[in-house]
This record gives sequence, C-alpha cells and structure tokens, in this order.
Amino acid sequence: MIINMKTVAEGIQKASKKDKLKKEKILSKEYRPAHHLRAINWKAFIQSAIKTGLESPTPYKVIPYKNGIGIKKIELL
Repeated sequence: MIINMKTVAEGIQKASKKDKLKKEKILSKEYRPAHHLRAINWKAFIQSAIKTGLESPTPYKVIPYKNGIGIKKIELL
C-alpha cells in the first residue's frame, strides 16, 4: 500500500483550518452561550432566564433593564 504524503498533509491542513474556523465561530459574541456566574452575553442570558421562568413549575416573568444589561425585576404569574 502506497500512501501519498502530500495528500495526507493537505487533509490535515484542511482539518485544522475547519477546526480554527469552528473555534472562531464559537468564540464570537453571537454564538457565545450565557454563563450562569458571569454574563458576558446578556442577550443570551436574558433569553435563557425568560425561557426557564416560563417552563418552571411556578412560572415567572423576567423583566430586563431597557439597555439590555441585567434583570430589573421578576414577577410571578
């Protein structure tokens, strides 16, 4: 069995480029998930809080600040 080293090297380079692009996409602000201890992406954090509130056994409504950074109030429904 003869292996073409050039083809193998090209395959490795393509794979590393795909991995690099995937990491960049994950680290971009639009795709960064909300973290429960420190919210960097407030939009995602507030959306997850609203979803959790509506799905909980005791439903509640999350009201964010107008500037979109932080939670102003939580109201029980």
